Amino acid sequence: GFVMSLFGNNTESARRNYIQLVYRYNTEKYKNELEFKNEGTEYRSGRTILVRDISPDSITMFIAKKFNISDIEIRIKNSKENMDAKSMLVVLMRCLCNYKCTDISRIIGNITESSISMLSSRGIGLISKRKEFKDIIREFISEYAA
Repeated sequence: GFVMSLFGNNTESARRNYIQLVYRYNTEKYKNELEFKNEGTEYRSGRTILVRDISPDSITMFIAKKFNISDIEIRIKNSKENMDAKSMLVVLMRCLCNYKCTDISRIIGNITESSISMLSSRGIGLISKRKEFKDIIREFISEYAA
């Protein structure tokens, strides 16, 4: 009813005006008016791709130095004393190496993917809640870049 009221005051005139509108256009003219013209434009992204190809060994050495432990101590399974270090190692590998849980599991060794995921969540929590971990990524980048 609303659409038909746009074409006339009564049903008969509205139908007549609608039909005239539809049949006034031939198919080719109608198609040309509705289709977008190819203007030869191309898409260019304005974003910069970050290259995250830092070696896991450099991250491991940074974490070992930061926590004053050996890199082997980080890899010891079920080591509760080094849980913070292992959590930070996982977070840095996820952020800076572009690794997935399976990749990190393979690199660290002797740890499941679900444990890697849990350590990653724990590490993010440490960064957001504890002052001494807030700038750990920035510290690594400044030391690694030097």
